[in-house]
Amino acid sequence: MDDGWTYFGPHDLRRTWGTLLVEREVEPGLVMEWGGWEDWETFREHYLGAYSLDAQGRGREKVGWL
Repeated sequence: MDDGWTYFGPHDLRRTWGTLLVEREVEPGLVMEWGGWEDWETFREHYLGAYSLDAQGRGREKVGWL
């Protein structure tokens, strides 16, 4: 059994929820509003983590000069 699951809590669910919404291209401002986040820097640093390679690729496709 993986002991890491014994430390799983609401904070982890909130972070996962925010990450999944942003990866599905929901506007981060909406995610912040829906999830009750107020500070962009904290939201970005602590809840979103790094964007997946797929999300980065989708973003680059939207801007031809990148």
